[in-house]
Amino acid sequence: MNARITPFVTAAPGRDEPGISRHRKPVAASVPHAQLEVSGVTHCGLIRVHNEDSWYADASLGLALVADGVGGHMDGALASRAAVDCIAEYLRRASAVRDRSSPASRPAATDGSLRSIQEGVAARAVALANRRLMAVNASTSDARQRRGTTIVGLWAPSGVDSLATVFHAGDSRMYLFRNGQIRPLTRDHSAHQQWVDTGKRGSPPPKSYILQALGLSDVAPGITSIPVCAGDLFLLCSDGLSNLVEDQELQNVLAAERELEAANQRLVSLALARGGTDNLTSVLCAFCATGGRSQ
Repeated sequence: MNARITPFVTAAPGRDEPGISRHRKPVAASVPHAQLEVSGVTHCGLIRVHNEDSWYADASLGLALVADGVGGHMDGALASRAAVDCIAEYLRRASAVRDRSSPASRPAATDGSLRSIQEGVAARAVALANRRLMAVNASTSDARQRRGTTIVGLWAPSGVDSLATVFHAGDSRMYLFRNGQIRPLTRDHSAHQQWVDTGKRGSPPPKSYILQALGLSDVAPGITSIPVCAGDLFLLCSDGLSNLVEDQELQNVLAAERELEAANQRLVSLALARGGTDNLTSVLCAFCATGGRSQ
């Protein structure tokens, strides 16, 4: 992401690191599960030299994450990978604790305590990732070496007919595609979105000016939970995709493509055809009663 967040000045994109794609061709993977099928692709784009996006999925945990290293800050790729790894490990341990408990003692999806528990755990996972990145940044006096990243995550540890917790900071997005219709589940933490929300007074600020990023300041992540139904399809993406592909186009692709990998490739291809000006990441999570979405 070529973004700015105060109070730190921007610098050149971070260097490549092991585990971060250096290639312009898509890097994709699929993670099947009895109730959840996940497919993700990340692409450097046509302009950027380095890919600062990271994504993670663990179908057994009902977990998917996308992070976009704040461009202009050195080591953005390291920041996005560190945030994804930290949050994934925290939620993995939380899920292990849950799995050791008696099923009879677990709250039902309709119980408000389940929502509170999942959202509290997600909030603590994000806070931990933020503290760790801020600690790294505190060790350097050079603002250009401070690491930052957006985050968007989906956590549905009980799968279908339970709750999915959605959390985010920055302008990486999540959408829900249900019954042929798409709707956003997140609202960008950006100056541009703030301008829209306040009536579009004056000149629009650049979309790249984000108001929250892990590692660069205290954050107040957006967190909510929604019921998960069989057939639900969640899209997580970095702004490199959402800035170039309209919501209606996202809906059209998801309605037309039954295979998740094919849908991801079409979405990325649309963004590349419009210049591919930033790193692109698209992760699709399909919930089903049995088998995969395409069956």
